Amino acid sequence: VTGLTFGGANCAKVDITGTTSALVTDVLTILATAEDATVTFSAAPSTFSVLAVQADSGIIVHTNVSTTTGYINLDADYDDSATGDSPNNLELASGVSMSAASVMTLEASAGDILAAGSLTLEAGFGIVILDSMSSVAANKAVVVNADHDSTGTGTLTVWTSKTVTSNNGSIVVTAWDIDLQGSATAGTSTFLVHGAQVSQTFGLGSTAQNMHLTDAEIGRMTAAGGLTVGNSVTGSMVVNGITDGNSDTIGTVTMITTKHAKTVTFATGASSFNKGLLMHTMGGMVLSESVTTKSDPIIVRTGTGTLTVKSAATFSTTGQILMVTAE
Repeated sequence: VTGLTFGGANCAKVDITGTTSALVTDVLTILATAEDATVTFSAAPSTFSVLAVQADSGIIVHTNVSTTTGYINLDADYDDSATGDSPNNLELASGVSMSAASVMTLEASAGDILAAGSLTLEAGFGIVILDSMSSVAANKAVVVNADHDSTGTGTLTVWTSKTVTSNNGSIVVTAWDIDLQGSATAGTSTFLVHGAQVSQTFGLGSTAQNMHLTDAEIGRMTAAGGLTVGNSVTGSMVVNGITDGNSDTIGTVTMITTKHAKTVTFATGASSFNKGLLMHTMGGMVLSESVTTKSDPIIVRTGTGTLTVKSAATFSTTGQILMVTAE
């Protein structure tokens, strides 16, 4: 079967338990669009080729859901209205993992996307969050991998005016890029950003690289525990024009480029961080433009490289500790 649709305008409730639709090679569309209708995934995990679900009054996911060849599209509020029905939420049980072979799109226009506890979302070609998503339980991690097959095609997109809130749990994002039109808050916890590929480059501020976090996007992040970008396989980073006003809702910014010969370069425009900086590089760090921090130390570890401060550039901690070490 190349595609299958079941349910419709007279369907009030759909329960899906341990379904494997290998015989449906294209889109399996589930419609529960009668007034107050819901769709529930329960008990054993379900796997589909391609999956689209629309419900009038909510989708509840109690178990793992995945696709093998195409997208996952979950729309928990088919009529985009709370009139006559509620809660219109997309509810994700604690510990649930959802994995799409291509794009994952989550929507609950008159409701919310609610994670009961820890949550893992994975997709090959990107994850699009069209409505606000929040964690019900405190201190539970939200893990998002928008490019799980590492093809360089997966972007995490949070729609304009929408917010991802982890209730003081860590937010961990792996992606080729992040398009943060809305906002994301880890509260008192940490925000970690990893590249999808080995040696993927990062640009913070006005200089675009493979992963590009603009100054405005950083300003829409909240993480009192700090923002960490990169890891042991990350490529080089370029920082250009980060502002105090857009870094005041995050703690210490940590940059990691400890892969052989990879560097951090501050270029083109001066950068000012409201808190501190912690930089681990293997190929060294270059200040072509001035860098200023305020209320926390600057700690630099340059690995086998050097710290180079170009003419007219300055490194200011505003009275805090500056520590530089090299191998």
